[in-house]
Amino acid sequence: MDDLTKAELDQLLAVFRDQSLQILEEMSHDLLALEASRADGDAMTRLRRGAHTIKGDSACVGLDQTTQLAHKVEDVFDGVLCGEIKFDRQSVNVIFKVLDAIKAALDSAEICDVDVESTDALIADLTAILVCNDVAAEQPGKRDSKLLSLPAQPSVPVQVEEPAKQRRGFVRVEASKIDTLLNLAGEMVIARSVMSQLRPEIESVMDVTDMIDRVNVASNQMGRLIAELQKSVLKMRMVTIDHVFRRFARPMREMATDLGKEVDLQISGGETELDRALVDIISEPLLHLLRNAVDHGLETKEERQKSGKPPAGRIAMRAYHEGNQVVVEVSDDGRGIERAALKKGAIESGYLTKDEADGLADEDALELIFLQGLSTAREVTQLSGRGIGASAVKAAIEQLRGSVAVKSEPGG
Repeated sequence: MDDLTKAELDQLLAVFRDQSLQILEEMSHDLLALEASRADGDAMTRLRRGAHTIKGDSACVGLDQTTQLAHKVEDVFDGVLCGEIKFDRQSVNVIFKVLDAIKAALDSAEICDVDVESTDALIADLTAILVCNDVAAEQPGKRDSKLLSLPAQPSVPVQVEEPAKQRRGFVRVEASKIDTLLNLAGEMVIARSVMSQLRPEIESVMDVTDMIDRVNVASNQMGRLIAELQKSVLKMRMVTIDHVFRRFARPMREMATDLGKEVDLQISGGETELDRALVDIISEPLLHLLRNAVDHGLETKEERQKSGKPPAGRIAMRAYHEGNQVVVEVSDDGRGIERAALKKGAIESGYLTKDEADGLADEDALELIFLQGLSTAREVTQLSGRGIGASAVKAAIEQLRGSVAVKSEPGG
């Protein structure tokens, strides 16, 4: 590294950061899929490959602590693939801590290495996974009593001579550069339109010759190519909504754990495309809706079992096209919205009189959740209870010239 200039090193670190952050996101996705028993048979192989890549790349840029962590994570995945380690929920938690530590170091204002103290603590946790499984091999009864096995750990062969699944290639480009290209394409369309208007004038003062015909053919061909260029540039700004959906899996998992609930997050329509700017803007409103679903909508495991429901609450996110609009639905199978509680809250907050609340239809009563400061929560927590989330969602979506609708059935 000593023979590199600072500019060259900074460029190398920037490339390493972009690639590693993408790998870390993919690893988090695969870990969550394994935990939810929805992973394919290659998930653990991809996880090991991701750890191996970060290990090698971080060594090249001199991030020694990151290299050590990635190497130890790779050892854990190797043990799982060889059948020597049983991958339980505690192991998943430890791996997530490591991924978070690496991400925090790389995603800071200035790229840095994981600090030594954190590295030592995390390596100790990773070593404990290996040691505990060694103990379990000798004394299976003692280890099995503590295992929280993943529901459907895929069986992956140890030998992986087959070529890896082909990844789609991506190039990171600043949005401003795409906007510039789009503006240039628009100017070309205008210039092409001017040429089309000149053609009749030229024909009116000149005899129609073979040259003019050839110019017309070339002009028409140019028009088709410019239109295709403009269409292609517009597509460059489009990303699948899965890009934002996948961000929520980790926060939902952590939130449910803190509240003592189990959540099964189901996603469909992730291939639906939106402009990149819109995808970034709707991220926060969707997170508000998901928080409300986990905190307000879903019952505890005990309450669900008493109601004859499965212990894990289901939250579904779905995206689809409806005409020229994109619809995003967030639903849960929880207790539903209590209309009486909404009316009571509206009366206490001074939004409605008792007579007005009594005369309010059930469908209209649901709209009360969007009133600023109105909440049906019994207590204020870090997640909710201040009556801000739903109103913020509506304001953000209406700013995009969209609309929000709510439906609810008692009991989920």
